Amino acid sequence: MEAPASDVARAQGAYIARPAPPGPDAGGPPPGPAAARSEDSRSRVASLLKLGLFGWLCWWFIRYYEIDRSLRNEPGAPRISATWLGLALCSLLPFVLVYLYASVWRRRILREPLDLQNWQAGSSSLVHAATIGLLFAWIFAAIALFPGYGLGSLLIVAVVTICTVAMVDAAEGVL
Repeated sequence: MEAPASDVARAQGAYIARPAPPGPDAGGPPPGPAAARSEDSRSRVASLLKLGLFGWLCWWFIRYYEIDRSLRNEPGAPRISATWLGLALCSLLPFVLVYLYASVWRRRILREPLDLQNWQAGSSSLVHAATIGLLFAWIFAAIALFPGYGLGSLLIVAVVTICTVAMVDAAEGVL
């Protein structure tokens, strides 16, 4: 049996007129500054942990494959091509400059939003130069390590690249 229309209308009116719970979605007051500080401190701690973890992993790979001994030209250590390694470092410059321009200058100093998900906005020549520079750096670093390590050099370069990008991301989260 159906309820009379007046009972349904009264129930709907009572439901609509009830007080909304406080919160940003319900039109209530936003969370206080203490909640924002707490979230910011948790984010910084997570970034510090990430920085430490990937820094340690990168250091371990360098020590395990004796890259530090190779760079010091110690006897018995595999030889690394300094020319190719220098080319790899020079190829990183466009990537570093574009990263500093986009992340530090535009986002931090000018307070402009940085939309990296919008491919049309990100297809500028600066982004292409940075990407090509990073790709060349990766290739040159792999070639520099090949004489001493064989195919293991690809693993070394991949892990060091991932660790470096993660450490830069974590350092940005700390700042």
